[in-house]
Parts: sequence; structure tokens; C-alpha cells
Amino acid sequence: MVNVDGYLRIEEIFDKTGNLETIRKNRNPYTRSTVDSCIGVDLNRNYGFKFGIDDEGGSSDPCREEYRGPYAFSELETQAIRDFVLSHPTIKAAANLHSYGNSWIMPFSYVGNKENLEFSKQTSAYKIYEEIRLEGVKSVSAVFGNSVQTVRYPCNGEASDWMFAERNIIALSPELGSNKEESDDFFTAPSVIPEILRSTSFSCNSNLLQDRRTHT
Repeated sequence: MVNVDGYLRIEEIFDKTGNLETIRKNRNPYTRSTVDSCIGVDLNRNYGFKFGIDDEGGSSDPCREEYRGPYAFSELETQAIRDFVLSHPTIKAAANLHSYGNSWIMPFSYVGNKENLEFSKQTSAYKIYEEIRLEGVKSVSAVFGNSVQTVRYPCNGEASDWMFAERNIIALSPELGSNKEESDDFFTAPSVIPEILRSTSFSCNSNLLQDRRTHT
């Protein structure tokens, strides 16, 4: 888990009110406001590749859910991921798990077009992602593509974009879910969690963990 502080805030609110609030950002304050929406940074917009290139794939407003932070890797959480990756140069593949949906998001998510033209230029890597789509993700009925193709909005400063572009890692950001209505929520119904875990594990094991990462 990357956003531990956000999780603890959800837990705190639930203990007090019985309500499950969706807290996207960490708890690092950049304003004097005590309103939850004005506290913290969206960690998945805080990585160093294409950070802050526009206000469509992220926001400079601290009170927006998509607030990217004052600069790339400004947050302890993203610094920890960065430092871990940099200290383990043999990492070939990564899955950055998110909630919710039934989609597997590939680079490049900073681009605002559905064709993902920038990524299609990465010939050898593109073939690997196509292999993942056809062999693993399609078999569990998940949507596959970049951020615009899957969740219909761009995202710059994103983790998988950074891992691929800067570290040559075959990275994906699965939005955990299934094709059942019970999974269409940030707080997934307990009845479908085993199925989601099985399908995600199958897709990771049958694709990301296979030793065929030969792109340069």
C-alpha cells in the first residue's frame, strides 16, 4: 500500500460516522484548510515523467482531487517508490494496483488521444503489451489501453508512465474489478473480492512475471 495516510483517514472517518469516504490523496497539507478535499496530493500524478505538462491530466489547485503536488516526487510516498525502483535495477515488470474498475492501464497515460500514438512508436515494447492484452487481460474480460482509452481521462506524472519511460520497466496500472456490478465501487462488495484476486493474480502471473522482456 502506497497511500497509508489516506487509508487511515478513511478508517478514522468510518470509526466516527460509519461512513466510507473516498480519500484519493495523501494527508500532506499544502494549504491551511482543514477540509479533506484541500489536504494532500494525488500520488499517482506526482511521478517525474511528464509531470505537470498540462492541467487536464492533473491539477495545480491543492483543493482538487487531482492535485499533483508542487513538484515531481515532492511526496515521501513517491520518493520511496522511486528509490526502491532505482535501487533494484533488475526489475523488469511492475503492476501498480488501483481501485476501482475492470481495466488494465498501460503507458502512456499523459497523452490525451485515444490512439496512444506516442506509445505505438515503441515498437518492441508495444508488441509485449499487445501480447499481454491478448493472452491475459482479454481472457478475464478487462478493458485494456492507456488512461484515455480505459477511464476516459488523461493522467500525467503517472507511476507506470515513469517506470516505463525512465526505467524501461513493463509497467501496468490495473484498476481492480470484474464485470459484475458488485465490483463497481471503490469499496468492493466482499462477495466478489475472491474473484477479483483470482483474475488479477492470473493476469499478472501469465504475463508480467513471464521472462520475455527483451525490449531496449
